[in-house]
Amino acid sequence: MLTTTRVETVTKTVGAISSSVKPASAIPFSPSMDDLAVSFITETIQTIKAPAPRIPPSDAKSQLALRQQRLTEYISESKALMAQFERAQNKQEKDRIGSAIRDLNRCVLRIYFLGM
Repeated sequence: MLTTTRVETVTKTVGAISSSVKPASAIPFSPSMDDLAVSFITETIQTIKAPAPRIPPSDAKSQLALRQQRLTEYISESKALMAQFERAQNKQEKDRIGSAIRDLNRCVLRIYFLGM
């Protein structure tokens, strides 16, 4: 963000430039035009928005650790369901476990890739 000293410097520079420019014969030069130019530039400089604040690294690290923990839980739960699927004795049991695996995969995809 620009400081007041810098705004004053820009204002003086603009004033010096505009006073050294010869006005065209069709447009009469007046001090009010100079004031308008200076005020326009000053207002424009003052309305420049500051950049968005950065996320502190500690938040990013904690979020990454949380995602890693959730992923580890997902992997262990998937392994347990796959083991149950292998031990399933009939089609109904395999269908029920397969449905649970698909539901788990949908939830993980929604969380990790869609941000929900």
